[in-house]
Amino acid sequence: MCQLYLALHLNLFLMMNPCEKYDPTINSSLLDQFKRIIYLIQQIGKQQIEKFKLEIETDQLPILMLPYIYPGINQQEIAQLTFRDKSSVNRTIKKLELLKYLTVSENLKDKRQKNISTTEQGEIEAKKIIQIRELMETKLKLAYGEKEYLYLNNTLNDLYDKLQNLIEEQIDNNN
Repeated sequence: MCQLYLALHLNLFLMMNPCEKYDPTINSSLLDQFKRIIYLIQQIGKQQIEKFKLEIETDQLPILMLPYIYPGINQQEIAQLTFRDKSSVNRTIKKLELLKYLTVSENLKDKRQKNISTTEQGEIEAKKIIQIRELMETKLKLAYGEKEYLYLNNTLNDLYDKLQNLIEEQIDNNN
């Protein structure tokens, strides 16, 4: 779950910060390397979506996958996790609802909130997306090498943990 959460957040952060004109100090930074890699992963993902004949677009993936992973999640939580505004999330949910991938139901505890869940068709699509992800992971391992892949994955997990600790320390210092 942490990897999906980090990937969603990092992807959205990088999309909000488009590439500057070529500047070696910016374009050789760690964040730029992430941006470049995510761009290529998105391109491979688009190819796989076409190959698997999915009816959704890459920007709709997190909106479909979050209710699959967290059934009954509400729109506000989806907006927070994807760093998108509620109206954008609402439009995407409506599109996915028209495709019969998601259902929206009343939240019994808070009438202002709507719970979002995947339909049977949405679960089928989510499983295809998981297959695509696993295929992409396999391709990455083949391209990079099993040993190097594991090392990089462990390094990125370690980076995630350190960044998370930094955030928690900053929150504690502000209180």
